[in-house]
Amino acid sequence: MSSNNPMESTHLLVFIYRNLKTLIGVGFLAALAASGVSLMLDEYYESTVVMFATSQHSLGEQFFEETKKNDLLAYGETEDAERLLQILNSHRIRDRIIEKYDLYAHYEIDPSEPGARANMALTYNGNVSASLTRFGSIRVQVLDTDPELARDMANDMAFLVDSVANSMRNERARDAYNLALNALAKSSEQIAQAEDSLAILHDLGIYDFETQVEGLTAQYGMAVA
Repeated sequence: MSSNNPMESTHLLVFIYRNLKTLIGVGFLAALAASGVSLMLDEYYESTVVMFATSQHSLGEQFFEETKKNDLLAYGETEDAERLLQILNSHRIRDRIIEKYDLYAHYEIDPSEPGARANMALTYNGNVSASLTRFGSIRVQVLDTDPELARDMANDMAFLVDSVANSMRNERARDAYNLALNALAKSSEQIAQAEDSLAILHDLGIYDFETQVEGLTAQYGMAVA
């Protein structure tokens, strides 16, 4: 069992009283040091852009009965937002932002040094982020010591995401177009081969195979009878 000793409390009060000036001085120096350190640190500004993903439907689908009622301007679902978020966090957006704003020079990173790209990626990810909100939107946040640069970078990311998304859709469209061309060429080749076969049959005097076979069969039956 423990009990409070009045003598210990008295000794503590006496100690504080005798060293009050020292304790106040130490506290003042600590506050002064903290203020000095905070003044030495760079002040960062935050710029935020919030955007919503739209539904990713093919324009051709709008002409079909089952999908034509979909609104092209409707907000997308979580899957659409996650797809847009992946584009925002992709190297395509990052590389364009780094190049446009010369972030190697801005972050004082020598691109010729070993590990410069990894250092840049680490610094970039520490200052630039894109995340989903609980409302289904996407928040882009940029931190920088230059408030105008932070604002411009955040706005450019919002503009670039459309450009990159359109570029990716165009790439897929070109791939689909090339596949269609290959299928058309193969079908044309098969048709040409069929026409060549028909031409050979015509040269042999066969023009309507089914009708001629029926006629020959009837004549054969009459001859046998």
